[in-house]
Amino acid sequence: MLTRAGVGLPSCVEAAVALARYGIAIAPDLLTPEQAAPAIAAALRERRSAPSAPQAAAPSTNATREASVAQVPPPQAGWLRLDPRAKWLLYLLLVIGTMRQQQWIGLATAALPIALAFIGLPRSALRGSLKIVVPFLAFILFSISLAGLDVTITEGHFRLGFSVERSLSTALNLTRLLIVIISGYWLAVTTPYGQLVQGLNWVLQGLKKIKLPVESFSLAVSLIFRFIPMILREWQRFSAIVRARGKANIRPGAVRARDIPALVVPLLLAMFHKAEQMTVAMEMKQTNGKQTLIQKNLSKWRSADTILVAGGLLCFGMLLWLSN
Repeated sequence: MLTRAGVGLPSCVEAAVALARYGIAIAPDLLTPEQAAPAIAAALRERRSAPSAPQAAAPSTNATREASVAQVPPPQAGWLRLDPRAKWLLYLLLVIGTMRQQQWIGLATAALPIALAFIGLPRSALRGSLKIVVPFLAFILFSISLAGLDVTITEGHFRLGFSVERSLSTALNLTRLLIVIISGYWLAVTTPYGQLVQGLNWVLQGLKKIKLPVESFSLAVSLIFRFIPMILREWQRFSAIVRARGKANIRPGAVRARDIPALVVPLLLAMFHKAEQMTVAMEMKQTNGKQTLIQKNLSKWRSADTILVAGGLLCFGMLLWLSN
């Protein structure tokens, strides 16, 4: 029915149908990234132990070959191959160094490695970053204008002026915040959620000695990072709904000013619902400091990770020197 409607089948069902052609019956719900390889191996062992006809030997050989190919993970993008611990360390070093800057030269130096980190990311991630940067730049311009405005009323005289010093100070503070937000977005889009939690848990494991709830803190921080791309996805979804209902001929992701009330209310309700779901998930995981999050599936530390951390330390040292 899904095929006839043009929707298509889920990937797990397609994989189950393809394996069934070789006589390997596996339930589609077992064909997940975590369970597929063990399920295929178990089905092959059952097939070898069961009596089969001679003509079934060739399909079994082909099925073994297909299964071995299926177990090889596909190649990942460059930033995704890096260890999450290295990316967390780089992020912490750059954020600490950025927050110490009080001059424009320091902020420019901090922004350079973050800009270079976006090289090689997919276009969807770059478009997502623009949807954060462009509204924030508009907010910065508005804040600069408001902070520099100088109104004086004395003896019935009204004088309007502009303070360049206050506007520059506001621009410096907000630009520092923008760099931190963009670096957090980069970490969120280049690190899978599970690795995000495990990497932060590893970075903070030294605090366990003083009995701090590291697991709860790392999970909460990772949920905050997960909200950044989630908000962008929900915005895309609801803006598409508003455009379709209003029959507006505008580019994807854009919303007319008169349609903003119809977009913001359901968007906020959806985000509250997502937050409630995440809270329930945290409670189900019993993140009260008693249950330890097992550090598994962390990538193997490679030379590229060492180079990344060394580059982060070099940038951090330069930022400290500029801040002093």
